[in-house]
Amino acid sequence: MNIITSATSRILFPLLTICALFLASCSKEVPADPIAIAKANLIGAAISPNTWILSQVKIDGNLATDNSIVSSSATGKYLIRFYQGGSFLDSDGIVGKWDIPNTESLTKSYTNLISGTEVVQSFLIEQNDGSFLRVKYTDKGKVIQLSYVTTSK
Repeated sequence: MNIITSATSRILFPLLTICALFLASCSKEVPADPIAIAKANLIGAAISPNTWILSQVKIDGNLATDNSIVSSSATGKYLIRFYQGGSFLDSDGIVGKWDIPNTESLTKSYTNLISGTEVVQSFLIEQNDGSFLRVKYTDKGKVIQLSYVTTSK
């Protein structure tokens, strides 16, 4: 005697097929966009963006005693915030645009407050995990490495 009748098999087979297709479609992972992750790490939360505090400056591998290479306030703290939409504001009052065109690059552009000329800076991102940021660039033949920590985490 056949346990599964033909009427039951006509219902059971399509039902099992639909379940299998549903489970197979759910198991696929959508790969995360690495550039979007890098930007999110830089910005922080939209309602409370990261405030990055310059914690260390190295020039050609040597620890600098002040941050005058970065800020007009050599002895004070240098802070910067990156906002959604690509704008930034730093503690010197400079407002500009930023972008991460790939996971290893950060670009900033702004108008120099004294000369009025447009400045474009490109940085190599060495580390960007949302709580620590280290970037590097070359200026007048010297390798400058900037390390930041955030107060938002």
